Amino acid sequence: MYGLTDAIAVMAFVDYIQVKFDVTGEGSEAYDIDSENFLLFSANIMYFFSTEATLCPFVMVGPGLYTNSVEGADSKFGFNGGVGALYFFQENMALEFGGRFHYIFDSEDADEALDLEETSSTTFAEVFVGFKYFFGGME
Repeated sequence: MYGLTDAIAVMAFVDYIQVKFDVTGEGSEAYDIDSENFLLFSANIMYFFSTEATLCPFVMVGPGLYTNSVEGADSKFGFNGGVGALYFFQENMALEFGGRFHYIFDSEDADEALDLEETSSTTFAEVFVGFKYFFGGME
């Protein structure tokens, strides 16, 4: 994370995401739980609402490249955005928590993704909790 101003920062990250979803079998009322794994490479811009307080809420948004765990699947372009907060329990340590929404274009050609009639997508939401250590404190 790199601070551009007191309230705005840019952040690059790699995230491993496992999405679980229900699949209904033909002629069956039973559900099987299936999952899909993504490795996300993203760069987000973040806006912090309160930079002087112990609790620092933020919003973030940015593009990402999603690689799928399915053998032979292509990487897909997408966007993610969310809200969260940092809770500083010491000057240079914080607990991070929040939620994020993901929108992944499934079209094989990026040009097709811009044509609304041709666009298909994958969407999902996630919650996250993490620990941050800041070298140099909150400044």
